[in-house]
Amino acid sequence: MPLVSAERGIISPLKFITIAEDIGFINELGYQIIKTAMGEFRHFSQRASLKDDFLLHINVSPWQLNEPHFHERFTTIMKETGLKANSLCVEITETVIERINEHFYLNIEQLRKQGVRISIDDFGTGLSNLKRFYEINPDSIKVDSQFTGDIFGTAGKIVRIIFDLARYNRIPVIAEGVESEDVARELIKLGCVQAQGYLYQKPMPFSAWDKSGKLVKE
Repeated sequence: MPLVSAERGIISPLKFITIAEDIGFINELGYQIIKTAMGEFRHFSQRASLKDDFLLHINVSPWQLNEPHFHERFTTIMKETGLKANSLCVEITETVIERINEHFYLNIEQLRKQGVRISIDDFGTGLSNLKRFYEINPDSIKVDSQFTGDIFGTAGKIVRIIFDLARYNRIPVIAEGVESEDVARELIKLGCVQAQGYLYQKPMPFSAWDKSGKLVKE
């Protein structure tokens, strides 16, 4: 979720997340993002006809998952906004999964018990630690755009390995950064049924979706 500044326009999360982590503000910022995302999603879903499997994916910092009572605060926000657990998916970036403590798995376990799904984001950027993959046992994985974008190059073998791993474990794969029909067709050959990227739609605020009903139907 980008920040919108009257002076600087749209600010990418890649810029402000690192700063927030460095100054120790990432946890409170994260909760504000979760609350805003859930609130807007609830407001939007009340006016749109969504499919039952339509999910709100929320990127969560490992620092938050390391907090003893993260799942409790997450649940409180969920109840305040009136969302159901089975409409939510928490995304964890694979490259930061190493920075975890004993509360990490407890929070994931408690969220999953409620029906919240867990996804590993940017999958493929941390292939050296497949042990974490099996420990987390995600409900889905998202292939990093650097691999899908180079699927016809040297990254093609990595993408195929990821799909084979997911197929063996019966885990859905979501391809990130799809920008061309050729890449989309190649992913379909591998069994990919979910993807995101500029080929389909650029990022937009929930308010803009009111004018894009076809996106919801598709």
